[in-house]
Amino acid sequence: ELRNLSQSPWKIAVLSVVVLIFSLFVSSDPFYITFSPFRQSVKMNRTFVVKLLIGGRGSDRIVASDINLTFDKNKFLLISAKPGNIFKNPILIRWDLQEGKFALAENPQNLVLGVDTESKPTLLELEFMPLSSGNGAKISLGEESLVYLYKIGPVYLRRVAGYYQIKD
Repeated sequence: ELRNLSQSPWKIAVLSVVVLIFSLFVSSDPFYITFSPFRQSVKMNRTFVVKLLIGGRGSDRIVASDINLTFDKNKFLLISAKPGNIFKNPILIRWDLQEGKFALAENPQNLVLGVDTESKPTLLELEFMPLSSGNGAKISLGEESLVYLYKIGPVYLRRVAGYYQIKD
C-alpha cells in the first residue's frame, strides 16, 4: 500500500492535509483541569465537597503540585483538604487551610507514574462550609497554581473556577 502512495503524489497531499486539520483540532494544552462539581447549589450549615480534577495529555506525568485557591472567606470556610488519587504516597510540603495554599509532591522512593483508571484523576479534594447565604460565589485557582511534570518541569495551570449558589 505504501508503494501505491509513492506513485500518487495527490494521495500524499490529501493525507498531509488530513493530518494538519486533525492537529489543529487537538488541544495544545498538555491537560485540562476543572472543579467538580463545576456548578452547584449548596445549603447553609452543610459541608460540601469539591474535587479538583485533572486529565488529558501529560496528566499521568504529574509528580508535584502547588495550588493556590481564591475564594470569598466571608462566604466559605475551607474545612479540610486531602491529596487526590493521582498521588500514591504524597509528601505534604505546604498545607494551609486558612489561605487555601497547598503544595505536595509524590514521594520519590515510591514514584509510580500513571493514574488509576477506575476513578477520575483528582489533584485535590476540598471540603467547604458555606458561611452566608445570598448570591453565589466562586472558588477558583490563583495565578500561581502549577504542576510539575516528570522530565518536563513546571506547567502553570489555567485559571478555572467553580460556581456555588448558597441557599438557606
